[in-house]
Amino acid sequence: MQGQKHGSRLPHLWSIVVAVSVVSCGTDPDLQRLPNGQYETGYDPPMLTRSTPGCDRMLSRALLVISARGTFELSINVIDDCSREGQGFSYFEILRSGGYYLDGSGLTFTPNAGAPTFAGVLDGQYIRMLLPSALELAASDLEVRVGPRTTF
Repeated sequence: MQGQKHGSRLPHLWSIVVAVSVVSCGTDPDLQRLPNGQYETGYDPPMLTRSTPGCDRMLSRALLVISARGTFELSINVIDDCSREGQGFSYFEILRSGGYYLDGSGLTFTPNAGAPTFAGVLDGQYIRMLLPSALELAASDLEVRVGPRTTF
């Protein structure tokens, strides 16, 4: 009799395990990934993102590399033109890497090392990102569109 009770419970428990597995797979945003690729945009002339009486900050290039494993690398080339102050030009790169997940066409980028999370939207072969003001590219959040997508 105990074999019958145990046997009758097994199919019921199995259906619960299968149902929980299916539900958790369908709601896990980490399962939605983009294929490996890169999205790059160059600005000629550079895009003015911030201006003070003595200096202009400009964006000359943005490159976003996405992996199907759920990681990203974002490289932004910046030019500071402080020639009005007599200081000339300086060039530098802002680099962020971390993880991302895709929910429909919305992207959430979570950089490593405590940098602020930022959002993006998949727009065909392009990605529009809303970069936080904490990157100091602009006085407020800055929308940057990169693409089209190329594979590697």
